[in-house]
Amino acid sequence: MSTTPPKIQYILESFIKPQYALEESKRPLYLTPWDLAMLSGKYMQKGLRFTKPLAVNSQEDFVKSLLDRLKHSLSITLAHFYPLAGCLVT
Repeated sequence: MSTTPPKIQYILESFIKPQYALEESKRPLYLTPWDLAMLSGKYMQKGLRFTKPLAVNSQEDFVKSLLDRLKHSLSITLAHFYPLAGCLVT
């Protein structure tokens, strides 16, 4: 029985900057030996689950809303983990 492979559609490319600068994010971030071992390890896939917005007019609106929320969340996260920005690939 053959199955159709899932389609991947390129939607957009974004440059995300930290929402605000924290003084503590300017300090060096020292990783433990375990952290270093994980960085040099093989690719790890992790997923996040989000609730679907209640009022969605179309699939396009849903995707735009989801991407806006993800970009906002990442900008807040980068304020704390900026030394790792650009070093992690998914």
